[in-house]
Amino acid sequence: MTEHESFEQQIGRKIEAIRKIYEIEPDALCEKIGIPLKKLENYERGAESITLAHLYKITSVFNLSLSYFLKDW
Repeated sequence: MTEHESFEQQIGRKIEAIRKIYEIEPDALCEKIGIPLKKLENYERGAESITLAHLYKITSVFNLSLSYFLKDW
């Protein structure tokens, strides 16, 4: 996390990074968690706050805990 990075930006950066590590295209992740592509793009840019339900679905796809996304806060 950088000094000027918002919570939304931090979460979005982590979502994008883990998606790229697992080589999952944005549209494929959207299909797995049931959201439109535009919403995922907003999440990854930090332009929109992610819901806990959507974050939980993302953690399930990648077999991660919520703490992975929240540990820097």
